[in-house]
Amino acid sequence: FMVGPVITKKTRVLVWITLLGALTSISANLLLVPLLGIVGAGWAVTCSYLVMAGALFRFTQKNYTIPYQYAKLALLGILGLLLAGLAHLGGALWVRILLLCLYPVLAGQIIKEKPWREVILVGVYSIISKPFIKDIKEGIK
Repeated sequence: FMVGPVITKKTRVLVWITLLGALTSISANLLLVPLLGIVGAGWAVTCSYLVMAGALFRFTQKNYTIPYQYAKLALLGILGLLLAGLAHLGGALWVRILLLCLYPVLAGQIIKEKPWREVILVGVYSIISKPFIKDIKEGIK
């Protein structure tokens, strides 16, 4: 969302959005911490970041429109929440890790920038090749 204020050279709005976030955080903390304790503080921070993101998004769309693909963004958000929720429910550690690792693979299918096989192959290749390339470079010296 930072593109709009920077390109339009209206970065002063960032100060006001940050102050709005701070006021939201303070207000939410005063309301939620006595009721929920540390969990309330976490929700207060979440609320303040959501308010800041919403304000910055609104400003950016008003001053420098960016055509986001809202349906894909919503689907990515729902998918992330679903997988994180399933992982949070418990079970074996390997199952939880597998659920969280599924997100980039499934997100790649939603975005369709690259097929999931290519994403995995590039990831595996980069893990394998970095030490190999380092060994080759050290051997050349």
